[in-house]
Amino acid sequence: MTGQTGPRERQGKQVGKNEREDGLSGMTHRIRHDTISGMNIALHFWWIFALLSGLGLAGRNVLMKTATGKIDPALAAMVLSVSMAVVSVGFLIWQRLSKSEPLIGGGQADMAGIAIALIAGVSLAAANIFLVYSYKEGGGAGVVAILQNGFSISLTLLVGALFLSEIIKPQQMVGIALAMAGIFLIVKK
Repeated sequence: MTGQTGPRERQGKQVGKNEREDGLSGMTHRIRHDTISGMNIALHFWWIFALLSGLGLAGRNVLMKTATGKIDPALAAMVLSVSMAVVSVGFLIWQRLSKSEPLIGGGQADMAGIAIALIAGVSLAAANIFLVYSYKEGGGAGVVAILQNGFSISLTLLVGALFLSEIIKPQQMVGIALAMAGIFLIVKK
């Protein structure tokens, strides 16, 4: 059997440009290669999505500050949540239809993930309720955003390290300390 490789030696072996061999069964699978276009390249850079998310949060902060001057905080939070639900349902429908997947059960869906997403939704709803009350009580859009995001970043890094096995680098620890000091300086009168 010269020239042949065993299952362990075949694992991950490139067979052809768009194929790879499965390490256990020796079966050849096609690997999907997207065409390279501006959008496909952009989709591989997580930081672009993070910046777009920041743009969305900035819009939310400024617009909610404006809205809470015109309507009460409870109504503002509810309108925000309903509009988020409408956009999210629209995105789900578009995403599933564009991939020819069923609306429910397509893609990745398990009950643990759904339960965690529900808790995250409750957390976000609470954040938005407290946000509109902070604006109603006179907090400026910029100051509230700095406080909210600075605390959120610090807490997310800490929870990620403690419970998600993420590593906090020394410069991130310095950033957390500076963010906390910044929060103290912002709220100190």
